[in-house]
Amino acid sequence: MFINKENKNCLKLADNLHFIKESEEIILRFERFYTDKLQDIPIVELSSDYYRDVQLLHDKVFPNTYYSGNKIIERLNDHRKVFVDKKDNKLMGYIYVEVNPAFGEGSIEFFAVDESQRGKGIGNKLLIMALKWLFTFDSVDDITLCVNSTNEEALNLYKMVGFKQEYQLCYLTKNVKE
Repeated sequence: MFINKENKNCLKLADNLHFIKESEEIILRFERFYTDKLQDIPIVELSSDYYRDVQLLHDKVFPNTYYSGNKIIERLNDHRKVFVDKKDNKLMGYIYVEVNPAFGEGSIEFFAVDESQRGKGIGNKLLIMALKWLFTFDSVDDITLCVNSTNEEALNLYKMVGFKQEYQLCYLTKNVKE
């Protein structure tokens, strides 16, 4: 379960019930209002030439997650996109996003930069591409995401682009025997 770090009563109850703290997470939010401050970067959508490269990078960075690289490619449609950064016909990184305009929801699902290319502004470019596309849907007012509090590199990147911290959560689990 996720509990706001400031909710001392709930945290005390969880402790009394022998829940185990697995991690601390930070909820970040980017509001539509701030899109004017984003750099003007062209949006580069994934082409079939790079399907295999995205699959390989995704499966390397996220080996046991809810969508494989192949599944992401299968899911692509008008509301699910992959944007890429490439140089000299080589994939530098990708970002997979989904939008549900009927509910005004947009999300950044997966995001990876080739290890040899990190620290070169590629993550920044990919985030800007994703945000610009997500906010082309009038019903989307903000984007929220959850980042592990120990992932300082990701937190700094999101904040540099304009995400603001909303909450700090504790992720707790409990082994329940039947």
